[in-house]
Amino acid sequence: MENDAMRGFRHTLRVLEREIERAIAGQSECCGVSFAQCHTLLELEESDNLSVRDLAERLELDTSTLSRTLDKMFKDGLIERKENPEDRRFLIITLTGQARTILKNINGSCNTYYGRMFDSIPSEKHAMIMDSIGMLASAMRKLRKTDQSLCCKK
Repeated sequence: MENDAMRGFRHTLRVLEREIERAIAGQSECCGVSFAQCHTLLELEESDNLSVRDLAERLELDTSTLSRTLDKMFKDGLIERKENPEDRRFLIITLTGQARTILKNINGSCNTYYGRMFDSIPSEKHAMIMDSIGMLASAMRKLRKTDQSLCCKK
């Protein structure tokens, strides 16, 4: 890709990144949870009753990093920790009713926000956008996992 084209691509990604961060931060903070807690709640909503290790894998986080978030969520009454009957060394994380109420609000807010966004885009472009975002996310994930050369301190 040419330098001007690459520069434009990078600029567009930075703008998109800032807008996504602002939208998610605003939606989660509005519902009284942090960005990290929001992502954890949404993942638990997809698959409740996960071990800390399984949840960390899904979120692609170190278990010690996730444990700090979970400790706060437990203290705030958003999750319950239960002993795994199959292996007592591992805890199972489940959502509380309070967390489900917060998730209902987050999902409602996000659906409204992203629905309005999609409404401002011609409907014939929706599939193209979904496909493009999926490819971009996949390419970024693949690079993150395989290419450690992103550091400029070489």
